Amino acid sequence: MWVYRNYDHRLKRAIWKSGDPDLFPQLEIPPSTAKGWIRKGVPFVVTADEFDQDTEVLIIETQRLRNELVRIEATLASHPLYSPVMWSGCSS
Repeated sequence: MWVYRNYDHRLKRAIWKSGDPDLFPQLEIPPSTAKGWIRKGVPFVVTADEFDQDTEVLIIETQRLRNELVRIEATLASHPLYSPVMWSGCSS
């Protein structure tokens, strides 16, 4: 059965502003949905709280860095010389 999901307007705006349809891969947003937000833009939303544009930029950058960290960890985990102890600050 097909289920319609509603997304937070700040999430839509972050994807639209970044131009990256896979900015939040952990949310499993269908590519066509995210690309639609990028192509069409997102509607203006009136909220009770002010939404700081600087915060929006930080959210995008934080998510990109998290995504990059996941890729780096996956690469390091497959390297034969990689040791988690080496990165924990412990010495053997």
